[in-house]
Amino acid sequence: MTRSSDSDAEYLLGHDDRIDDLPAYSHKPPSRWKQAVPWILVGLFGLLSSVLLLREFNQDRLPGFDTELPVARKLIEFEKRKMKSGDDHLYVGPPSQEVDDAWIRLIYGVVSILSWHRMPSNDDRDIGLNFNLDATEIGKFADKTFSWPQDGKFFTGVQFNHQLHCLNRLRQFLYLPYYNQTDFAKEHGESYTMAHAEHCINYLRHSIQCHADLTPMLWHEKKVDHTSHHTHGHGTLSDKATSALYLDMETTYTCRKWKPIHEWVSSRQVNYNEREDLIEGGGNIQVLD
Repeated sequence: MTRSSDSDAEYLLGHDDRIDDLPAYSHKPPSRWKQAVPWILVGLFGLLSSVLLLREFNQDRLPGFDTELPVARKLIEFEKRKMKSGDDHLYVGPPSQEVDDAWIRLIYGVVSILSWHRMPSNDDRDIGLNFNLDATEIGKFADKTFSWPQDGKFFTGVQFNHQLHCLNRLRQFLYLPYYNQTDFAKEHGESYTMAHAEHCINYLRHSIQCHADLTPMLWHEKKVDHTSHHTHGHGTLSDKATSALYLDMETTYTCRKWKPIHEWVSSRQVNYNEREDLIEGGGNIQVLD
C-alpha cells in the first residue's frame, strides 16, 4: 500500500493523538460476596419452605383425624383391649353413692364433695364437661368456638365426655323415681328429663354410626341344660333348643389408650365457680351442656 493510502486510512479511522492520553478502562469482576448473595437468598427461601412443608407434613402425620383437636391428637396411642373388665359392676345396678361416684370419676376425673343423689344431672356442679385452650392449642378451630371476654381463652371440650355424660343420663333415666327426688329434677320437671334423654339417644346413635366399629361379633355354641334356669341375659331359651349360640362378650378391640387422654382432659376441665363470666361465678353467662 502507498504512503498516500496509509494517510487516508488514518484519516478515515479518525486517529487522534489525544486518544493515547486517555486512561485505560479497567473491568473489575464483582466481589465474591455480591456473587453469593443470590444463592444465599435462594438457600434461605428453600430452607424456610422446607421447614413449613415439614411442619405441615408432621401435622398431617399426627394420629387421629383433622377434625380432632391437634393438641390432643398428640396423646393418641393404641392398644388391644377386651370389652370386659373387673370394674364393670361399678357403673351399673341400683342407684347408690358408689355408682354415682364411679360415673363422676369417669366423666370428670374427680369425686365431687357433693352427693350425686342431690345433683344427678351434673348441672349443679363445680367442674364442667369443657375446658379452656389458648390460641396455639385451639389452632384452626379458634374462629369456630366461643372466646371468653375475661381472658381471651377459647371454650371447647371433647365429644367423648359429652357421650359419657349422655350415657350416664340414660342410666339415671332407668331409675327416674330415685333421681327425680333431687332439687334439680324438681326445679326443671320431668319433661326436661325426657327431652334430655331423647337428645342423648340421638347423640349416641350418631356417634355409633359415625365410628361404625367393624370389629367382628364372635359366637360360640353351647349345649343347653334344660334342668337349669331357662332365662338368659338376651332372652328365654326355647324348650326345643338343644344348643344355643352365645355372643362372646370378651372380644378383643383395637382402642385408643384411655388413661393419657382421660388425665389430660380431666386436668383441664373448667371450674365454673372460678369463672367470673359464668352464673356460678357471679356473671351472667350460663353453659347449657
